[in-house]
Amino acid sequence: MTYNSNNGRAIIYLRKSTDREDRQQISIETQRQHCEKLANDNGFDTLIIEDHKSAKEEWKRPWFKNMLSFCKKWWYDYVIAYDPTRISRNTIDAAYFTELINKNHIKGFYAAETRQLFNGTDIFSALMLGISFIISKADNQ
Repeated sequence: MTYNSNNGRAIIYLRKSTDREDRQQISIETQRQHCEKLANDNGFDTLIIEDHKSAKEEWKRPWFKNMLSFCKKWWYDYVIAYDPTRISRNTIDAAYFTELINKNHIKGFYAAETRQLFNGTDIFSALMLGISFIISKADNQ
């Protein structure tokens, strides 16, 4: 766990979906650099979760389930990932994650690549996150 300041707590979720380097879209190290910079720029205390499972099939990633549980139990303020494809490439996991935001278990999701915040208080933001997850699923088929 990395401690920065009192500006909030964030889970950094890193995911590598394949062992084949020729198929890997973005390395764990590149994801970590972008996500840690965003967290540091916002002064967040962070917990880093590194997952090595594909997000194609729903509910198959133990660390993803742990992240959801940590958000519900320990009241992390944000989840940070490189982009929405790191969170989910299937509609079931995307729905579970979106529910965290809609039920105010977390304040929002940061996509570190674009530095975009998706939150539950802005309908346009929620719509854009949903569209991002749909595109993630379509890109993976």
